[in-house]
Amino acid sequence: LSNKLKKTWQSKKPKNTLKHIGVEIELISKLNKLDMQTLIVNNDLEEFVQVKDDGSIETDSENGFYYAHELCIISPEKKIDKVIKKLCGILRGNSSVNSTCGLHVHLDMRRRNPEKSYINLFKMQPLLYSMVPASRTENDYCYPSLDYVYRPVTEWHRLGRYVGINRASFYNHKTIEVRLHSGTLNADKIINWVKLLIKIVDTKGLSRDTCMVYEMSEVKRKLKIRGNLNKNMVERVNRFKSEHRNSDLAVA
Repeated sequence: LSNKLKKTWQSKKPKNTLKHIGVEIELISKLNKLDMQTLIVNNDLEEFVQVKDDGSIETDSENGFYYAHELCIISPEKKIDKVIKKLCGILRGNSSVNSTCGLHVHLDMRRRNPEKSYINLFKMQPLLYSMVPASRTENDYCYPSLDYVYRPVTEWHRLGRYVGINRASFYNHKTIEVRLHSGTLNADKIINWVKLLIKIVDTKGLSRDTCMVYEMSEVKRKLKIRGNLNKNMVERVNRFKSEHRNSDLAVA
């Protein structure tokens, strides 16, 4: 057990050249760090999940959530659904989120063009921010990216890191990090968000110009999203539409 526990505090990196996904889930919990690590091990998730502290999260002692954790997941894209569902399942009842929690996704750039991927994400910022509470637009840790030009960042610094689309993560992790989603332990929400981000970075032709996309009809035309993913996207935009009514960064 001790060797498996060690894996829960070791940083995770891809072990092969397959495209991977990193997901950082910020949460509050009734479980202390050792209890959380033990839960991860007992459910055979130590190969995928690292348990970290996060001082930016406010706990809720009145309801018994005394501890703040950041669970960092690394998985091949083809396995991420299974890992997320299992992890969220074992957190049910012992953990929660509040307005100080966020959800960050690291998109693997080892087999992608980081410049094109960044511009694709930049163009879809109105869609992405329209799918989350308006408070995320003004959040100090994920404010909107204003620079449409991809400039490799050579240092891990505040101005490079705390934006919705964080290209600074490429320096340390060979990823582009999308930081703007609000905290959640809902597996379906996380999985749909990850699938949408993958769809955006893998869509060809988006980076030919640098104008943001502000029309939902144009979003659908460019991304060619179908089925449940399209349904989820539309539902979330409609859910937060009233919050973004006066926003300069929202789809119509």
